[in-house]
Amino acid sequence: TLIIKDEIFISFRTEVEKCKKFIIAKSKIKDLLKFDTIYKSTECGNNTQAGTMQPYSVNGNKGILFTLSNPFALLKDETYLAQDDSSIFGKIHFLNLDNFEIQTFAKGFRNHQGLYADDQCILSTDHGPQGGDEINNIKLGKNYGWPIASYGEPYEKNEMKNYKFPVLLKSHENNNFEEPVFSFLPSIAISRIIKIPDEFSNIWKDNFLVAT
Repeated sequence: TLIIKDEIFISFRTEVEKCKKFIIAKSKIKDLLKFDTIYKSTECGNNTQAGTMQPYSVNGNKGILFTLSNPFALLKDETYLAQDDSSIFGKIHFLNLDNFEIQTFAKGFRNHQGLYADDQCILSTDHGPQGGDEINNIKLGKNYGWPIASYGEPYEKNEMKNYKFPVLLKSHENNNFEEPVFSFLPSIAISRIIKIPDEFSNIWKDNFLVAT
């Protein structure tokens, strides 16, 4: 959910004939439950996550940044949609609230759980595979590496014949991807990220909290 002035936005998934699609709808708060769909994906995923939303502006256009996870199961079934520019999955998108068109803001993500955005920075939290949960500093047009680079390794590595570390590239920067601000090894099951107001404490300035 996201509230902007007098409107509430919700993102969710719906399933029709075993096809999970992503939807964003909005309603005036005073007319709660009278929701209109403002975005509905045409692409399906077998494990589509509903995503996180934050208000944002691009080139003076007001809108919403929203995350859409990679519809993964296991790495052995990976479809590389997060790197496919024709796919909506594994991306952060910008939804223009004037015309309800979307554009890809950044790509190369596995399973977003948190998103923070203001005029100074955009931060996201992303589940890695076994190991490699990430905090990323999001920049327009950048690629964050999944499923090519990750500091984690496949959950199913014990099932893989002739498994040899590493299956996934470790350095992001050396392979033309953006390095995480921080990567958790082992994973912490990372979730929401929030900014702590500067007035909260004299010793906490420009600080964030991450949930797990």
